[in-house]
Amino acid sequence: MKKNLLLGGLLLATVGLGGCAAVPSSLGFALVNASNEPIAVTDVIPRKVGQACGFNLLGIVALGDISTEAAKRDGGIYRVATVDKEVFSVLGMVSRVCTTVTGE
Repeated sequence: MKKNLLLGGLLLATVGLGGCAAVPSSLGFALVNASNEPIAVTDVIPRKVGQACGFNLLGIVALGDISTEAAKRDGGIYRVATVDKEVFSVLGMVSRVCTTVTGE
């Protein structure tokens, strides 16, 4: 009986926290979201690529620096050509967001 109550409580907590890792997207919320969104475009010729990613698990643990500056550092970029955001989320429980910067 205690085991069933514990499992029921765990299931309820998982469902209750399920939306905590949901990532806002121009497409809206989806059970599985795998999308790319353009953020900025300039007239600079893209010769290098840098990426910065972050992860979220159940809205409890969030790690990473998804800033444009982190992506620029990763690619050694000083002049930005494009900035894109890539989102991957499953059931709003696990998500990954990456910022990709191209430039020179």
